Amino acid sequence: MARFYVILICLTAFSAVFAFEKDGLGSPSKNLNQFVMLPPVQDTMIINQIIYNGKVWIGLYYGVYGTEFFIDNEWKKGDITMNGRVFPAMEIKYDTYNDNLLVNYLGKRVIILNSEMVEGFSVYTTGGVTRFTNMAGIHGMSGYYELLYDGGIKLYKKYKKRRAQFAIEARYDEFQPVNSLWIVKDNELFMITNRRNLFSLLGGNDKSFIKDLKKSSKRLDVDSAASVKSLLEVYDRNHNGK
Repeated sequence: MARFYVILICLTAFSAVFAFEKDGLGSPSKNLNQFVMLPPVQDTMIINQIIYNGKVWIGLYYGVYGTEFFIDNEWKKGDITMNGRVFPAMEIKYDTYNDNLLVNYLGKRVIILNSEMVEGFSVYTTGGVTRFTNMAGIHGMSGYYELLYDGGIKLYKKYKKRRAQFAIEARYDEFQPVNSLWIVKDNELFMITNRRNLFSLLGGNDKSFIKDLKKSSKRLDVDSAASVKSLLEVYDRNHNGK
């Protein structure tokens, strides 16, 4: 009789495991609240926001040199704004290759947040704070941008990495930064490519104004956000009376 009960218990446990797999609850692509224990009540709102609006991240680039993430591969502290609510001091990574924001879920899962729900986020590093805004659908933009100057003309920086094939020893791929600067003028978005391009965007057909801009920015470096920002400040003072 004892042997019968042991066999019965084993069969019951096996049936439960089979049902778990059959229902798909063991798949990480399903909603995590179906099989992950939730934290204490005070954290429920934060966790629910993450769970219901994201999916599990799986690393795909183990054979690629460098990292797809902003600055480096380490988790950073950051604040996330979702649906008008700020979630402070979260562990995050910004995947600049795929333009995704990742969150460390209790050290058990890495969640890709649904970008449609994210309004923006801040990343805290030893160099300070970098703030990103979700610009999807605004001025023809998409994804996350850093606002560097908010004057008569807005200056944005787009962090992006590309996967360069066979860049290392002609055998291995490497993630390389291809960041870019953008301005919004008269509600139109323009990418800054070189000095001539920037002066043309600012001055239009006003050759005299372009000449003055060139005089005041002889050391302009269009690859430097600080340099371009300084030029835009001069532009605003002279052109908009600021």
